[in-house]
Amino acid sequence: FYVDMIRKRARPSYPPQRSSRRIHPLSSSSTAAASVTVFLAALSCSVSAFVRSSHARATPPSSRSAMFVPGSLARLRVFANKSAPFRAVASSSGSYVPEVPSLASDLYASNSDTLAHMSRLSLAPMMEYTDRHMRHMIRLLSSRTLLYTEMVAANALAHQYDALRGCPDGAFDDHMIRRFLSQQAGRDGHEYPGCVLQLGGSCPDALSAAARISTVDALRDPDASAPLYRYTALNLNCGCPSEKVAGKGAFGASLMSDADLVRSLCDAMAKGSEGTLPVTVKCRIGTDLQFDGDVRPSDEAMYSSLCRFVETVAAGGVVTDFQVHARLAVLGRSYSPAQNRNVPPLRHDIVRKVARRYPDLTFHLNGGVDALDRAAGVLEEGDLRGVMVGRSLAADPWGWAGADRVLYGEAGAPVASRRRLLELYGKHADREEELWDPAKIRRRILRPVQALFAGERHGKRFRIALDEIGGRPKQERAGERPG
Repeated sequence: FYVDMIRKRARPSYPPQRSSRRIHPLSSSSTAAASVTVFLAALSCSVSAFVRSSHARATPPSSRSAMFVPGSLARLRVFANKSAPFRAVASSSGSYVPEVPSLASDLYASNSDTLAHMSRLSLAPMMEYTDRHMRHMIRLLSSRTLLYTEMVAANALAHQYDALRGCPDGAFDDHMIRRFLSQQAGRDGHEYPGCVLQLGGSCPDALSAAARISTVDALRDPDASAPLYRYTALNLNCGCPSEKVAGKGAFGASLMSDADLVRSLCDAMAKGSEGTLPVTVKCRIGTDLQFDGDVRPSDEAMYSSLCRFVETVAAGGVVTDFQVHARLAVLGRSYSPAQNRNVPPLRHDIVRKVARRYPDLTFHLNGGVDALDRAAGVLEEGDLRGVMVGRSLAADPWGWAGADRVLYGEAGAPVASRRRLLELYGKHADREEELWDPAKIRRRILRPVQALFAGERHGKRFRIALDEIGGRPKQERAGERPG
């Protein structure tokens, strides 16, 4: 029945609609100059990241900070003045800080309150999974769960924004901006309460620019000062262990070796949002590189290292909220992301011990929480603010349908049945396919609901049928699991 319902709703995929995207050459000299400025700034950030990646293991953590902020990064500060519709003012240190009319006090208080009341359960950021489609589906299941975006690379966001700014209205499709930031179909966005934008990077100025882009509606009105996407908070990724991120990219989990840099990055993000959004940090217990390559350091060593990281980052006065994946990140060996999620042992006890040591800070536990009743058990002791769940929500979303009742004390669930969930999600799919070529986007739209009948009779048939509707070859499906 459910497969037939989706088939009837799905539009024919072929012939594909003609794309409306038109890439317009940057014509004006001022726009070209701005583009060159951004290119040079991004190149500078890339060189800085390369240097850091090449020498991180050979350089003591205490002496690394100086190499991360070369003087040429000032060009990215100028980008905020030249290529974006923001005014820039010189700070006492000589750097440029974009200035817009601020709603800081009211918006920050409102966002902080939302963050505090919606974080008992959080959807963990997962690349290629927690896009706007999955977030929409989880919001249908739970009105109280705190949602996280995929990690957005700050440099990529700044590049896309600059390309859009340089073209006349309608001449450049802002699909990448929407891909990164949209909460819902359409350029106008759809405001979700309780959604956190996770950013990745190791360049303070790029992160500041990315925070500004996500906060100010500059795409349509250069004079606008109202937030566009209505994110509740910004989050800095200090936990991703993949080679692309923590190795070549020189951010993610590799940032844990330099807490001073993390503090400056968070400060840049707060300034970029003009103080309207709380800034949080998602991290690991530590990395093997902090312990000379030892993948099983002593309990006291891991505890002390995490305490130093938390103290240093929180000392800046910007970050009071940490999401801790209770595993060590192994960067010195050829571990895949999947191995880093499973091989290092879970150490919930260390996260709890740190949380008890710093009662004025808030901590959320990530890793190993794979069922709703287990999440409730983790929160019973009261030392943790919340739990963060990723793969379990992706693999069995309906298993978490009672989260509002169990974790938040709500009277009932937002949707009473899978059928009702599919009906509501189908409306979202219709809106998306009005904007995009169904042949290109349908597979991504359908992915969040593929596991809706996990563990049920004929659940596999439902998943296979959705793959066929999405036009996905069978060989591509073999062996895939949520990551």
